[in-house]
Amino acid sequence: MMRVIFSGPGERNEMGRALMLGMNFAVGMAVFSFLGYFIDQKRGDGAIFFTVAGIVAGLAYGAYEVWIVIRMLNEQARRAEAGSQKSEVRNQKNEEG
Repeated sequence: MMRVIFSGPGERNEMGRALMLGMNFAVGMAVFSFLGYFIDQKRGDGAIFFTVAGIVAGLAYGAYEVWIVIRMLNEQARRAEAGSQKSEVRNQKNEEG
């Protein structure tokens, strides 16, 4: 779905991340729920089995999408932390030498 990582300083970056997580979850829920509802309507027997199955599948897919985004954000944070540690070491070496 939407695997775009927003970059930039401050609140805008945090708001973009929150929006991305919410949109990934909501789109997954909407698509699978609609598919389940559509199948139930085509069958025409008044049952809601596929609608419920679509909701469950949407929850699972939405959770998976959120998990993927969180993993990407954690990886970015680790890289940024490693980069800042390297620059601190360089600064210490420059001050000593």
